[in-house]
Amino acid sequence: LSLWERARVKEYTRKTEGAKQMVSSKKISFRSITELDFPLLHEWQNQEHMYPYYQPKPITTEEIEKHYVPKITGEQKTNCHIALLNDTPFGYLQCYRNIDDPEYAACKGMTDGIGVDLYIGDVSLLGKGLGQRMFEEYLENVIFGIFPEEENCYIWHNLQNTKAVHCSKSVGFQFVREVKDNGILGALFFYKKPRINKNSVHKK
Repeated sequence: LSLWERARVKEYTRKTEGAKQMVSSKKISFRSITELDFPLLHEWQNQEHMYPYYQPKPITTEEIEKHYVPKITGEQKTNCHIALLNDTPFGYLQCYRNIDDPEYAACKGMTDGIGVDLYIGDVSLLGKGLGQRMFEEYLENVIFGIFPEEENCYIWHNLQNTKAVHCSKSVGFQFVREVKDNGILGALFFYKKPRINKNSVHKK
């Protein structure tokens, strides 16, 4: 690289790292979805970055409603959440016990634990390390609180979705085996609930 090109790379790196530090200082929280979130979910799932892996084709508002209403009413036992960055929605996550959907669990070869899916919906926040933070905090503060009797969590990724695979590995998921889903080759990853060391807890 020329001196000018190296300077441009250095400036870009500085700005990128600065943006990540600014984002990392913001608070992430979660809330359950409601029907008021349907327009937002429709907008998110029709963005270009969703098509290759999470939402392979455009989805209508009617399809959004049909998909999520049973989850909100409890007809389907999936817990759906919006991730908030300083109270502003930016991502979606869902978790469920694998045994509550025996056909799906059998397809993936799972007999226990929790399944999880997630994505960042706000395209302006992609590439800022928020996926990892969001996932870490969801594991720590939400999933095992909803299912305290479960010890294990699983996630499936299309093997071509290298960014998602990297994110899951970065929060502690480990490769289990290759598994096909609807004819698509992917991989199943596993996370073990950390055991609390009572001796390391400081009493106030």
